[in-house]
Amino acid sequence: MEKQKIRIVMILLMIIILFMNFTLMGQQNKYEMKVGAIVAQYVKIEEGDFTSVPGYYNFPISPGIELLLSRHLWDKFSIETGINIQQGNVSSYVNEVQKRFHFTEVSIPILLQKTFLLDNNNSCYFSTGIYLGKVISIKDDYYTSFGWEESSEIQKVIHYSDDKTMSDLYIDLGYSKPLTSKLNISFSPFFKYRFNSTWLNYHYKKIHYGIKINVSLKL
Repeated sequence: MEKQKIRIVMILLMIIILFMNFTLMGQQNKYEMKVGAIVAQYVKIEEGDFTSVPGYYNFPISPGIELLLSRHLWDKFSIETGINIQQGNVSSYVNEVQKRFHFTEVSIPILLQKTFLLDNNNSCYFSTGIYLGKVISIKDDYYTSFGWEESSEIQKVIHYSDDKTMSDLYIDLGYSKPLTSKLNISFSPFFKYRFNSTWLNYHYKKIHYGIKINVSLKL
């Protein structure tokens, strides 16, 4: 609990520093507002063979959204923070029981980005940082002779825990193209590694990846 409080204080301090003097600096195009759509793939983990059944997720697509405020620092470096809402879908096969999990995570990203200018005002960029958040909802389905049914007692799922906080290492490499003098669109494949796991990581690996599409507005 004490570590969680320290983490929250650090996040708040970072956000305060980032947003300081927003009104004064915004007129100098030091800020960008980014809205992103995300398509993610959570790498599943399997134990033994399984029988393929309708609706069993082999490589499911998981959607997400993100809102970021970016501030230019120096020499094409910028810092970003905001909010990320990510859904997830994974399957697992444990003790001859086939299961599906549907979950939603809310997190606060803290990212550092380096931009490299290309021809015709296009650019590419590299971002890295951390996502700190929490799993806010989980639904557990199990397969029976009648099809998929939702479990009414998720607390009985193997390795279940009430600790739902998580932290991810984030890396991406993207390409940005201007639409107007103030509006850009960008595409970036990304990679995340979960180093502070939740109990769901028993049912899927700590690694997941995906593609993010951002629309950016210079303020």
